[in-house]
Amino acid sequence: MIKITTFTDPMMGLSWEYEPAFRKLETHFQSDDKNALVRTLIGYENFVSIIQELTNNKIIPKPPELSVKAFNDFLDKHPLISLLELKEAFDFKSIDAVREFINNNDISIRILPNDFIAKN
Repeated sequence: MIKITTFTDPMMGLSWEYEPAFRKLETHFQSDDKNALVRTLIGYENFVSIIQELTNNKIIPKPPELSVKAFNDFLDKHPLISLLELKEAFDFKSIDAVREFINNNDISIRILPNDFIAKN
């Protein structure tokens, strides 16, 4: 089992009002006998690498499915999220690719300041 805990600066939080909020992001990965501390937002490849290292390749994360249903399900769980987080969660090549996916699939969101969105 892997335990993943994410911390932010308690004075700043992960509010869309602050840009860039992720400069103070800290994530602690812990398995039974190993742990890792990451002090920034990491991409999918780094996430996989850390999980494999901590579990001696016993857990191999599978790539995220990119579909309108998967995207909407993700937004249901995270109704306020940044485009950067969506880029990393679904392994988009760029934030513009996230915007294009949203626009091309008529996904119901509100645009907020600093590249954050909220699900309608």
